[in-house]
Amino acid sequence: MTTAQEADERRRLERARQVALFRYSLIQDVISPHLTAAQRGRRVRQLGAMTHLGPDGTQVRVSCQTINRWKRDYLAGGFDALVPSPRQASPRTPGEMLTLAAALVPAAGRSCQRPSMFVAIRSPRSESKREPANASLPRTWLVALIRRRRGRSARCC
Repeated sequence: MTTAQEADERRRLERARQVALFRYSLIQDVISPHLTAAQRGRRVRQLGAMTHLGPDGTQVRVSCQTINRWKRDYLAGGFDALVPSPRQASPRTPGEMLTLAAALVPAAGRSCQRPSMFVAIRSPRSESKREPANASLPRTWLVALIRRRRGRSARCC
């Protein structure tokens, strides 16, 4: 790994440790063996109703279900179970769509001179979920580009 990658990894690990400490600070009262089930439930509901200063300094609210899940995780796996796992980001756009887009892009070094010639097509899926109109814009822009290259109108009937 390069020095920049090592620094990023150290920052990620430090952030994960701070998140685990924040989680532990919330559940430390709840995991006490001296509490009865009724007292524990009351304390969880109190914590769920409050706002807390999060690990990054912002005010956050944590649900009762999340507090109970953190408690179970801690009791099953100790402090390490409270450390968030690294995210595994997977590409959202299928590989064949990227290949098709790469084939349609103008020669290297040039960009599209007239982006206004492409009309965004709103998919029925985005309208039914009441997402913002531009939620599917990158994909619809690509669909309009493909339709233009094939000699069809970019507008959808």
